Amino acid sequence: MCNFSKHSEQMKLFISIFLNKAAKEVGGVNFLLTLVEELKDKKPNALILKERKVQTDRLTIQWNKTVFKDKFDLLESVVTLVKSSEIENFNLLSEENQKRKKKILNMIRTLAPLDFVVTSKEYGGFEFKVFDKTEDDYVTFNPIFLVFFFCSVNYVKEAIKYSKE
Repeated sequence: MCNFSKHSEQMKLFISIFLNKAAKEVGGVNFLLTLVEELKDKKPNALILKERKVQTDRLTIQWNKTVFKDKFDLLESVVTLVKSSEIENFNLLSEENQKRKKKILNMIRTLAPLDFVVTSKEYGGFEFKVFDKTEDDYVTFNPIFLVFFFCSVNYVKEAIKYSKE
């Protein structure tokens, strides 16, 4: 998932268009990249911050619910599985082990209501969620969520610069 060159053209365009529109909404690419860098600097991960927000000089990203360490650890293991599979629209509920599948389903129920809101002091903003599709037996990550919290800054730069030749 976090190797931009391995995405389909459709996925590359989606991510690139979203990030470019998002950059325009918050005042520019540099402001957006600074926010992504700030997210990456938080250890172990910004998602488990009690404040539920990360700020730069010009931008703030906030979310509406605390993510506890146990849910984050499971989320991280599922993200690792998605990254290693390199399958777009990977179904999170394709787990064969029923006990683990139940844990993943509980994690999905916990994280599905999460809303991430990026705002600027001088411009507009944008929102995104953790999951793209949440149907009965089919759940996929929102690629934008993965970009912000699990992919590298270089990935974001490559996605912003991408254009279909």
